[in-house]
Amino acid sequence: QAQRVPEPTNRVEAKDRTADRLVQELGLEQTRVEACTWLGTAARDDREKATKAFLGDNRVVGLLRTCACTSNEALQYAALRAWGHFCFRHEANQALAVRSLGIMPLLCLMDNPNPHISVSA
Repeated sequence: QAQRVPEPTNRVEAKDRTADRLVQELGLEQTRVEACTWLGTAARDDREKATKAFLGDNRVVGLLRTCACTSNEALQYAALRAWGHFCFRHEANQALAVRSLGIMPLLCLMDNPNPHISVSA
């Protein structure tokens, strides 16, 4: 008889935040990294609902693009991690990421000397 693996207790669900709250957090310097980190974890744990709730909101997509293209490497990494989780095996989200970030900025990010940034891109 197979044992059931328990669900992780730290699972993040899209319903835990609203798009309005996320926009507010992404708009404030002191909460941007945490908001991007949370969004990346929501995309990892609850991708379909997070895609519908957040990537369907142009404000979130625009702010996530801004965070990914910043000179703040911690924020850049958190934003690219979020994009990465949204895009994993999801063609529509991959297309949105390319449209949002652009090919040239993505290529520049891939050439970043920081391996965490270049791999995330």
